[in-house]
Amino acid sequence: MSLSGYQDIASAAFGANAGGFAPNFMENVIKTQNEVMWNEYGRGDLRRKKTRSDIDINLGEKQAYRALPGQFNQRGLLDSGQYQRGGRELAKNLQRIRGRADEDFQSALQGLDLSDTAALTNLEQYRGMLTPKQYQTLVAAVVGNAGGGA
Repeated sequence: MSLSGYQDIASAAFGANAGGFAPNFMENVIKTQNEVMWNEYGRGDLRRKKTRSDIDINLGEKQAYRALPGQFNQRGLLDSGQYQRGGRELAKNLQRIRGRADEDFQSALQGLDLSDTAALTNLEQYRGMLTPKQYQTLVAAVVGNAGGGA
């Protein structure tokens, strides 16, 4: 895996000492890219699971609302107000289920964002050795090559 401009960044930042720094530098770059790539894969996986979960909840909702009148009609409660109460309870439960699913999804995405930030700390030791422009170029290259957006 090569990083565009990696040799230029290392040479400019480390000068004659580039040979000593470059192996650790590239190791940290590769490690960071791997972590960011896995996080991006995790985001895609979460989105697929969220879509499946939404479909399942929607199907369950349709089935539950379809079955509701029959349940109350069997007991002779269709016109007693209990049917409306049951419908409101069902709606509340479905709203709670959707809310929890959305909250879990957002929490997992935030965890992956934090993991990206932690992965980029592998490169923090070089921040002082590189110019701000070199460091920005490095981070953008690492994240871009890993499939993320910098």
